[in-house]
Amino acid sequence: MTIKVNNQIAKTLVDQQTAGANLISSTFCTLHKIPLHKMSLPVTLQMTMKGSRGSLTHYVLVQLDWLGYLEERTMLVAALKDWDIILGSPALRDMKAVINMGTITVSIQPPEEPRFILQQWIPVPATKMTRKQIQPSFPKPVYAQSANQIVSIATTRKETINLFDKFPDVFPETKNLELPPLRPGMDHRIQLKDPRLEIKPRNLKLKYKFLLQLLEKLRQEQKSGRVYKPNPPDTSCSAIFMIPKVDKPDQARFLHNLVARNDNTYDDPPNIPD
Repeated sequence: MTIKVNNQIAKTLVDQQTAGANLISSTFCTLHKIPLHKMSLPVTLQMTMKGSRGSLTHYVLVQLDWLGYLEERTMLVAALKDWDIILGSPALRDMKAVINMGTITVSIQPPEEPRFILQQWIPVPATKMTRKQIQPSFPKPVYAQSANQIVSIATTRKETINLFDKFPDVFPETKNLELPPLRPGMDHRIQLKDPRLEIKPRNLKLKYKFLLQLLEKLRQEQKSGRVYKPNPPDTSCSAIFMIPKVDKPDQARFLHNLVARNDNTYDDPPNIPD
């Protein structure tokens, strides 16, 4: 079902088996900045699966919009995976809900209101955008009514377009093949627990169509100095593998298997630069 919570559309599950409470997703509360209130005593949530239970410690006060009928209601905050809210027996009883399994519909009758059917949830398919489809946003055309407005509009549009010229390092026309300059205090070194530990990376299969792309990748990386041939051979190397790009299946996405080396590395969280 689809119900609005604090004027936000919520994916709703109607469940008469949820006795004694109505539930709301903690993620939904965080996303829409719904304030939480701590309960004096936790409430035990008994799940359908045998032996599965949890404790609820917070609640919220929200406004529910039942297709135009507004009401204030208390809901317990829980970690819900597939739903934004679950309307249990308290809300269904108050609204005199009738669940029709033949038509898979739910009708309610609020106090002093006629009975009506709730709207079903219609999922919206996710869309993926390629990098070419993501274009910079420019101001929409504005028709000026005075000379001062003409100057203001022209200045704003000029400043927006000049962002590409003002920050060429952020919007490069070509891929940079050089390492950025070192800055004092920002040098980073990977500290190994055992420098003599020999890591034998697992051999991964390579698709033939990615072979030439791999050779070109290694050539560019060696030219920039990001990778090099160690002498003698380094024993802490990591395996590189490729998967097809989502939007361009014929192009390789390069990944590194660093699991073995991470196990031999000291944790070194960097400080936030000034």
